[in-house]
Amino acid sequence: MGSEKNNEYETWYFINGIKVASITVNIDCTYCSSTSSIIKNWLGLHAYSVEPINEVEMKDYKLARVNIAYEQSAAGQIKNENSIPNELHYFFTNDNKTFIDFAIYKNELINENSDKIAKSLVIR
Repeated sequence: MGSEKNNEYETWYFINGIKVASITVNIDCTYCSSTSSIIKNWLGLHAYSVEPINEVEMKDYKLARVNIAYEQSAAGQIKNENSIPNELHYFFTNDNKTFIDFAIYKNELINENSDKIAKSLVIR
C-alpha cells in the first residue's frame, strides 16, 4: 500500500492490519542538510532522538540511524492520552536534496536485523 504526492512517495508495510514499517522518498527537499533538521521538519517539533544519532558515510549517500520518541503535549497529558511509542528511523540523504526515510514503528521488530535491512537497501 502507498501514496504519492508532488515530491514524495510512500509505501507502508502491514502485519495483521497493523502498520509496522514504511519507506518514504522525498525529492527536492529543502531541509535535508542535517539529521536534526530532518527530525524537526519531517517528524515535527515534538520529535527528538532518544540516543546519539549514528551516521555512516556510504558510497553515494549518508545513512543516519535515529531512535525517535515524541514529547506529549500538555493537553495530551491532561487528557491522559497514550503517548506515541518510539520509532526507529533510517534517513538516507545525498547532495541532491533527496532523502529516504525507512521507519519501523513496531518495537518488537527493532533488533539487529533492522540495521542489516537498512544497510541492504539499494539507493539509486
